[in-house]
Amino acid sequence: LVVKVDVRENPGVHSDYKNIATPALISFNAKGKVQAEVDYARPGDVRSHAAFLVNGTPLPEAKPKAEPVSSSSNGGSNGHHSGPIQVSDKTWRNEVLKSKVPVLVDFWAPWCGPCRTLGPFLEQIAAEFAGTLRVLKVNTDEAHELGTRYAIRSIPAVKLFRQGQVVAEFVGAQPLAQIRAFLAPHLPRASEAQRLAALELAAAGDTAAAREALTTVLRTDPDNYAAATDLARLQALGGDATAARATLEALPPVQQSAPIVLAGYALVHFAAQANKPSKSTIDSIRARVAGAILGGDIDSGVEALLSEMQSSPELVTAGGQDDLRQVFALLDPDDQRVHAWRRRLAALLH
Repeated sequence: LVVKVDVRENPGVHSDYKNIATPALISFNAKGKVQAEVDYARPGDVRSHAAFLVNGTPLPEAKPKAEPVSSSSNGGSNGHHSGPIQVSDKTWRNEVLKSKVPVLVDFWAPWCGPCRTLGPFLEQIAAEFAGTLRVLKVNTDEAHELGTRYAIRSIPAVKLFRQGQVVAEFVGAQPLAQIRAFLAPHLPRASEAQRLAALELAAAGDTAAAREALTTVLRTDPDNYAAATDLARLQALGGDATAARATLEALPPVQQSAPIVLAGYALVHFAAQANKPSKSTIDSIRARVAGAILGGDIDSGVEALLSEMQSSPELVTAGGQDDLRQVFALLDPDDQRVHAWRRRLAALLH
C-alpha cells in the first residue's frame, strides 16, 4: 500500500513525524510500526524502501553524522573545532529540524569573500551562546537540495531555526553587534520572567498594567526586543498607533524585517485606519474592517473587505489591496486562508 500525504493540508501528521524534511518516505510494517524513514527522498530511495518491505533487502547505510568545520574551511582563523558545525543534505534533519535549542544556520561557500568575513563572528557567537544556541554551516556548493529548499539566492544567508521552522533571517556579512541584536528576541533573557508576567496581565484584561510592566522591562533591559514587540502590539490594539510605530521603529535595523515585527507594523496600520476620521464611504469600510481585525475577527474582516472590493472595484486601489496584504503579515505564510485570499485578490486585480 502506497499513501501520499500533503504536509500543507495535514500539518498534524507532519508534526507527528517530527516535521521530517520533504520529500520524505516513511515505511511501516503490517502492524503500523515505523520500520525506516528518509528525508529529501530520491527515486532510488523509493526503490530501496520497496525492496526492504517486500523482500527484506537491507537499506543502504546512512551517512555519518556531521563533523565540526575547521576554521580554515569556514572563514575563521583560529583552527579549532569548537565552533560552527558543517551539515549536509543528509544530516540536516537530525542536526537542525530535531534540535531542542534554536539553531543559527549560515549558508556559505568557500569562494565567498563576505562569508569569510562573517565566519569569525559566527565562531564567537557559537562560543558565547554555547548550550542555548547551536551554530551550523551549510556549504551551498555541496548541499544543493538545501539551497533550493530554502531559496538561497545570495550568500552568506543566515537563518535562525526554532523547532524546525525559520523564525528570522538576514543576508550579508553583519557586524557582531548586529548579529547579537538579531538573536536577542529569540534567546532566553534574565528579564524574560517579567515579560511573561506582563503578558499574563494582558491576557487577564489589564492591558494598562501590562503596558506599564513591559515599559519597565525595557527600561532595565533595552535589548529585550520581544518585550518591545509585545508593547507595540498592545499599544496598537489599544488604538495608540503613533506610540506603537515609535516603539517598533526604535528596534535596530536587523530586526525590522523579522516576521513578528512586520506583524506589529500591520497592527499599527489597522490601528491608524480604525481611528482615522471617515471622509468617504471607502474610509468607513476600511475602518470597519480594521476594527474587526483588531478585535481578533480576521476572517469576517477579510471576507467583508473582499466582498466590498468585488462590489466597489475602486476600493482595490484605494487601500483595500494594501489592507489585505497587511493581514497576510499577521498570519503564517503557509496558512491556507492566506493562499485562498491571495487567489481571490489576484482575481480582483485581473
